[in-house]
Amino acid sequence: MAIDFDKVETVFEHNITKEEIQSIFYFPTTKEEYIASINRICSNDKEINDFVNADLYILFRLRKNKQKALEYFNKISDSEAKWFSLANHCLI
Repeated sequence: MAIDFDKVETVFEHNITKEEIQSIFYFPTTKEEYIASINRICSNDKEINDFVNADLYILFRLRKNKQKALEYFNKISDSEAKWFSLANHCLI
């Protein structure tokens, strides 16, 4: 992967709580595990960005910050990833 994860904003830059981690993805519990998981799942930079922004969208929806959530939702470029984000949020 060409992405420098030191420069990528993830849920871990927003003081995610243990409870929020369990609501969003249960595992991983650290940024390092999260990055390893993303690298296993995603095959390119676009997918990584969509994945990370989807998790940020769900985090801010959990926190009831709809404006911030929408900001991340609008950064998701893939329509399937957007649908998954919405569906996942409804299950929480």
